Amino acid sequence: MISLAFSHPELAEAMISAHELRLLYEEEARNRYKDSMFVGNPEPDKKQVTNRGFDFWEFWQKAFHYHNRGEMSDDIWMQWDGMFRKKLFYKMYRSNWTSINYDKYSNEFTTYVNRVMSGK
Repeated sequence: MISLAFSHPELAEAMISAHELRLLYEEEARNRYKDSMFVGNPEPDKKQVTNRGFDFWEFWQKAFHYHNRGEMSDDIWMQWDGMFRKKLFYKMYRSNWTSINYDKYSNEFTTYVNRVMSGK
């Protein structure tokens, strides 16, 4: 699916939306049933936008490098870039980026995200 998502940004957006909805559902279940012995109220790591096997930043980094290597057309990259720039309006993503270990990501990608975050 991830390989297809690099060719079809709409699929990538749907995958990210599904991940976000799952996080919202889990938060609602924790809050609604916090006294239940079945659900409890375990708080997730606030730094984790990347939990449950989905790493938002790694996903974006792969697309970034595919484009830079010429494996993704400019038209498709523009859709990816626009989608991810929209995500960076959300506090959840902005605070996650500022709290992660950048060593996991390439210097080029880190510079790029920091430039996007600064509004350039």
